[in-house]
Amino acid sequence: MDTGLPSGSNRSPNPSSSLNQGSLYPALHRLEQKGWLRADWKQSETGHEAKFYSLTRSGQKQLRVEKDSWARLTGAVQLIFDEGGAQ
Repeated sequence: MDTGLPSGSNRSPNPSSSLNQGSLYPALHRLEQKGWLRADWKQSETGHEAKFYSLTRSGQKQLRVEKDSWARLTGAVQLIFDEGGAQ
């Protein structure tokens, strides 16, 4: 699963995203150190070498864990909002 975010790219797949390189690349590096991402150097669309990140099997497993955790959290918050509206 390729993220589509080459290292050094100023473009984002989501134009409303406002991640800066000062926080994005250290986070990617930490995920790579945990074994959740793999980084490969490839030629970008502009012809320059760029680092492309992809999820490892371990990263895919962790993503499922995080998605499940997020679903539980958002479900709990939704219950609070639903209860608040009933009063």
